Amino acid sequence: MRTLDYTVIVNCSGRGLTEVPELPTPSKLHENFNSLELHIENNLLTELQNLTGYREISQIYASNNSIRELLPQNIPPSLRFMDLSHNKLQMIDDQTLITLNLSTHLETLQLSQNQWLCDCPASNFLIFVQQNSRLISDMSAVLCHPSGRSLDSITVNDLCYKDYTTRIIISFTVAAFGLLVGLISVLFFRYQTEVKVWLFTHNLFLSLITEEELDKDKLYDAFISYSHLDEEFIVDELIPKLENEPMNFKTCWHVRDFMPGEMIMTQIIKSIEASRRTVIVLSKNFLESSWAKQEFRQAHVQSMEENRVRVIVVIYDDIGDIDSLDGDLKAYLKTKTYVKWGDPWFWQKLRYAMPHSLKVKGIKSAVSEIKLEQVKTMDAPTAV
Repeated sequence: MRTLDYTVIVNCSGRGLTEVPELPTPSKLHENFNSLELHIENNLLTELQNLTGYREISQIYASNNSIRELLPQNIPPSLRFMDLSHNKLQMIDDQTLITLNLSTHLETLQLSQNQWLCDCPASNFLIFVQQNSRLISDMSAVLCHPSGRSLDSITVNDLCYKDYTTRIIISFTVAAFGLLVGLISVLFFRYQTEVKVWLFTHNLFLSLITEEELDKDKLYDAFISYSHLDEEFIVDELIPKLENEPMNFKTCWHVRDFMPGEMIMTQIIKSIEASRRTVIVLSKNFLESSWAKQEFRQAHVQSMEENRVRVIVVIYDDIGDIDSLDGDLKAYLKTKTYVKWGDPWFWQKLRYAMPHSLKVKGIKSAVSEIKLEQVKTMDAPTAV
């Protein structure tokens, strides 16, 4: 016992201890003694237990052990001195750092010769050490493991630089990827017809433009509805292009496929019902033909009854103001889209709108329903 400061000295150093022994209560030894000085250096301790009498400890000498963790309950309220040098401490958790900061009696702390980790999670420990350097008597010897760099010579940015860099790179990459996906999505939806036509023409990403097999039992791919005054365009341009390579569609048109002697209206109805599409060659001549307009109405009715797009409108020449057209045709042109003769992409768009056969993964699949409403034109229907 040391009467100078009424302290009980417990010397358990160099005893090969693996646990802190039970400690006496100073006041029970002598009424004037109120603190305890504990020497447990040079042992085999891996932790400091919270034992009876621990609260009265004012000084702890625990160097040269194998202590790996310091907990809040290891910090007595009257602690003035603690030597934890030459142990295996790697970091001190935030709650323990708070307890040390709130310890009003603490005067000296020794932390050298430990295995201090110098990474971003240890940034609060670095801040504590640097802000309390006056308490740490061996500050210059508190080193990072294994680099050997002194904690008083580094900053939080040094510890977290790699983490920040990695986060920045990841954030930038994710943001760039998101921006790219967003841009592609906007462009795709803005120009989806052009994109899909191009993909279809080049046999790429066919799953984006195909639907399940429908209408496989219909006889024709398309019924061609037109005015006989436009027959030159039909005979010289439209039919040869549709029926020959590379399209190879089977079309139905009056001159060749109507049966002599059968009622025209009956044949129109049968032909439309037997065709996957009805191609309307819309022109001034068409608008003046009662039979042609009847063919449009029949195809339009079938399309509405089946709730499927059946009609392909090809604007062949100037048809004037849409508002001046018949009701059904006006409504159709205002709500649906069309292909226009003279468009540089006319044949590609028409082919895309038509039913077509595709080979996907070597298996030929007849596809008879395309999202015709996506076949768009950029020009008004009043221009040639």
